[in-house]
Amino acid sequence: MAWNDSDANMRLQEEFVSSIVARCLDRRKSELAELERDVKPLEAVRPPFPRISYTDAVTKLKTLGSDMAWGRDLGSDEETLLAKQYDRPVMVFNYPKAVKAFYMKENRADPRTVLNNDVLAPEGYGEIIGGSQREDDYDKLLGRIRAEKLAGTWTSASTARSYTPGSGLAWSAPWRGSAASRTSARRSRSHVPCTSCGRDAMYVIVWEFTVRPEQREAFERGYGSDGDWARYFKRDESFRGVELWRGGELDDPEWDRYLTVDRWASVEAYEAFRERTDAEYQEMDNRFLDLCETETMLGIFEVVD
Repeated sequence: MAWNDSDANMRLQEEFVSSIVARCLDRRKSELAELERDVKPLEAVRPPFPRISYTDAVTKLKTLGSDMAWGRDLGSDEETLLAKQYDRPVMVFNYPKAVKAFYMKENRADPRTVLNNDVLAPEGYGEIIGGSQREDDYDKLLGRIRAEKLAGTWTSASTARSYTPGSGLAWSAPWRGSAASRTSARRSRSHVPCTSCGRDAMYVIVWEFTVRPEQREAFERGYGSDGDWARYFKRDESFRGVELWRGGELDDPEWDRYLTVDRWASVEAYEAFRERTDAEYQEMDNRFLDLCETETMLGIFEVVD
């Protein structure tokens, strides 16, 4: 979410989880009753969620009998023990830099840590959301990549890009399905609205591909910023462009994972275009089918343009 700092990211997360639980309680009463689910813990899920820094969480865990030491990541046992102390999800924030991803922004107040958080669910479910403010200083980001010897792991296959301050999150839950395949993704969609940024939104559709080794060049021609798919989508004025990313070192013959990032003014515009040109879409889809081993829709996301 562009322009969202870590605090705004956490507000979005608690609104997101609370909205899902409230909707489930409202629309799935009979199913919950059939499962004999105690709904009292679910009824308590509403913002604001309790927040505790990683440092304070370590101290708290020690008072509860844990041998947790500062600098270690929280394991499932620590997460469960900590979450039991609250009647709703708890947010643990500002973990040590050494145990988190390179792209998380350094915490100026304590450079040992980063501006991130995990949402821990009660009843032993553990982490259901992990999020962070992203590093927007190019030099610092590049320094972290080099320090962790990750240079080249993901390389843009299109154009150079600038960095906009912002945050991101990933969520999972025991009842959430696996990533949708293209077939199922065509029938359903979901997005996380940027409720706190107050800016015009744009929708981004992210796909992941595993490409057959002998088809890499053909794949890049077809899926690149000026490829067949881009020319097809450019017929609609709501299309904002596509980026193609590939995984692995540039001189590594084994890399075969790609991401495409399709940008649209709105998801409604995308779906309307798809409906109008469905026969052509199906023909192109079949034409490129043999280029890939796997194809997965990672999601549709609302971002700030």
